[in-house]
Amino acid sequence: MGQTMGIALAHKSSTTRNLKMIEISPLRQTTIRVMAVASDASLIETIRLHLTDRFPIELVQTLQTGRQCLSVIGDVDPNVVLIADGIEDINFLQLVRQICALHPAVAPVVLSQADDLSSYHDLMSAGARGAIKIANSAQGWIVSGEELDLRIHQAFELVRSVKERLARGARKPATTLGREIITVYSPKGGVGKSAFAVGLALLLAQQDAKRKVALVDLNLQFGIDSVYLNLQPHHSISDLVANVDSLNSSTLESLVSKKVLDGGCELAFISAPANARQADDIVGQNVAGVFQALRRYFDVTVVDTTATISDVTLAALQAASRILLVCSQDMLAIRQTRAALELLRDPEFAIDMGAISLVLNRINSYSEIKPESIESLFELPCLGRIPEHNAFFETEVNVGNLPSALADSNPVVKAWKGILAGLKFEKPLRQNPERL
Repeated sequence: MGQTMGIALAHKSSTTRNLKMIEISPLRQTTIRVMAVASDASLIETIRLHLTDRFPIELVQTLQTGRQCLSVIGDVDPNVVLIADGIEDINFLQLVRQICALHPAVAPVVLSQADDLSSYHDLMSAGARGAIKIANSAQGWIVSGEELDLRIHQAFELVRSVKERLARGARKPATTLGREIITVYSPKGGVGKSAFAVGLALLLAQQDAKRKVALVDLNLQFGIDSVYLNLQPHHSISDLVANVDSLNSSTLESLVSKKVLDGGCELAFISAPANARQADDIVGQNVAGVFQALRRYFDVTVVDTTATISDVTLAALQAASRILLVCSQDMLAIRQTRAALELLRDPEFAIDMGAISLVLNRINSYSEIKPESIESLFELPCLGRIPEHNAFFETEVNVGNLPSALADSNPVVKAWKGILAGLKFEKPLRQNPERL
């Protein structure tokens, strides 16, 4: 091949143990179709050598540009796409985002030379279903063959549940006895979705002391809702998933955190996992079971999702009685919101499009893109426009003072209250939920 390819097989024993943990049963012995995208031909060849005779893995396509990947991915129909950082024609994180938005049943796995935590955060936030450390040495590319095998299997298992949910197709009733699940979603990170979701949940709890309200942070890798609430939860969504078959009032009482508000009101809070890697063990089917339990005990559950359309995000969208789609004046946010809407309109996703309303966030009067222009692009009712107000977030939201800041006459809080008024909840609910 002109040069010797380096192969690192570090941590062999621990990797082998992990492989045994996800051993595929005879009923699931199906081919895992893999596409590899890397600008360096020698890295492509290293990947090819590692995946040769790795049944059930089959390397079905190798490409050197991101645009080629996007143009053929629909025809090749891979289960997993290996993406090496350093692709020249498109930012590899943007490639990951586009694959997740347009092909949610395909799992991107990134091969990266970076090893710091912030880089891992960026990868997972973009929607990567796994990351593999690689290095380029004088002897060639150093890639662990066993880790490559492990991450491909893990990613495949994650997207398998997406396909199974789509195959079932049946939508469960969005409401039970008048109780609501409000899913706050945006396909673009950084639009202020999480702060809005937390603010909405707090206002709902404060509005009526008799109303039982829960907030769920489904940004499984890097949820920040606990920071906004100034809480340090001892349990997370992982604990609810682990007990999904036995969630009753006493179990929830022990696993749900409580934020006590002025006037004796309470907000129940289910946080994201403390360890980002715990997210790999959470699948949409179990999350859907958690939502069914929460609907029994809470009048309103607000769900803060991640930007990735995974099986977990699908579970939140399919369970929702209302979906609040958050978009900003950023051109990329507008484009990704349009792409997400087209995707969600697919009947196979079983999303109630009539449940979706638009929320415009971080509106700046100086922007060339006007709110009216954004609203005209989407055939959706717009619940409100939230102004940009950096000082409010720097002095109140980002330091955990949001619960007490809701009494202010801040324009952001005013906009949140206007959106809450537009939701028009039933009063009273048809039947009180079981109490915690």
